[in-house]
Amino acid sequence: MAVNCLAGKILFMLSTWEFEEIEGEMMRQVYKAFIVEVGLKGDVLQHNFKIFGELATKGTWFHNLWEFICQLKVTIEIYSKAHLQPARAGDSPIMEKCVDLSLDKNILCRLNRVQNF
Repeated sequence: MAVNCLAGKILFMLSTWEFEEIEGEMMRQVYKAFIVEVGLKGDVLQHNFKIFGELATKGTWFHNLWEFICQLKVTIEIYSKAHLQPARAGDSPIMEKCVDLSLDKNILCRLNRVQNF
């Protein structure tokens, strides 16, 4: 079942991401919201879902995609222009600093909730 769901998600991404239709714009906007919510730099889908998956809202499209990718050991790379970029040189997302401190997953989730609001 997970293989079919992942295949469907990948097909949808490939058929909409770079196009100007409403579906492509929606996909890019949802991805931006997802990366801001998670708060990690770089390609969020390359981070370990088992550690960081709690930072994303459960049941959302990209949360499920990320979970399937981890579960099935598949690699999907989102082009670098779509990644969270620092506003100024030397900036880094606060969640990256929290991860560097090796904080417990529950504490990371609480801090992420605060940084989102």
